[in-house]
Amino acid sequence: MKLCGDAENIPRRSESIDAVIAISLLEHLHNPRKCLQEINRILRNGGYQSYSYQTSKTLSRTTCNAPTTLATT
Repeated sequence: MKLCGDAENIPRRSESIDAVIAISLLEHLHNPRKCLQEINRILRNGGYQSYSYQTSKTLSRTTCNAPTTLATT
């Protein structure tokens, strides 16, 4: 399924998605932390999430099983 919409307010029920792949998304968001919180909210227990994002001239990749704990500042 391809989902288009607001990445900081994903229009899906909690724990309703098996996997999320976000390619070159986070570096373009005003609030990437909110997006990651939303991804964790919609992922089913044991769901899969994968990200790629660019920082300066380096492409970074992160892959993990949900939920990912987000540190608060």
